[in-house]
Amino acid sequence: MTTPKSPLPEGLMDAVLFATRDPEAFKTLSETVQAQLGQRVDFVKSRAYAELLVQRFQEFCLPNEFAPGGLAYWKPGLKNKRLPEYGQPVIVIAVLETPVLDNESKPSSQYYREPLDMQIGLLDRDNELVAYFVDSRRFAPYAAAVGGELQ
Repeated sequence: MTTPKSPLPEGLMDAVLFATRDPEAFKTLSETVQAQLGQRVDFVKSRAYAELLVQRFQEFCLPNEFAPGGLAYWKPGLKNKRLPEYGQPVIVIAVLETPVLDNESKPSSQYYREPLDMQIGLLDRDNELVAYFVDSRRFAPYAAAVGGELQ
């Protein structure tokens, strides 16, 4: 006998089963999540949030020089892609004179018309070099992060 497919999104059925098996634990989890969401709502309305926003903008606007063969890493708070990880060095493959614009995304996407002006490379899980196009304003030279010397 086969189990009928649930109309709920994948993973949600596990939450429902968890809730029915241990209602007290589910209640505690729910209250914790609600409290954290409330803290986030309070934070985004705070002066600390506004100050951090200005700080991130200033970092974003700081210019850096990159050249093929140099190393780079994400500036703090400016990572907008899954890879590379924070702190992970990447090698600059190319710096484009004319940025490639992401026109595939919808206008409401954070990637819409993002100026991709630098091609970077990193090693995947198999230690194969893979390349990505990124917005160089989000990166800083890696040597500066380690005191001017590679370690």
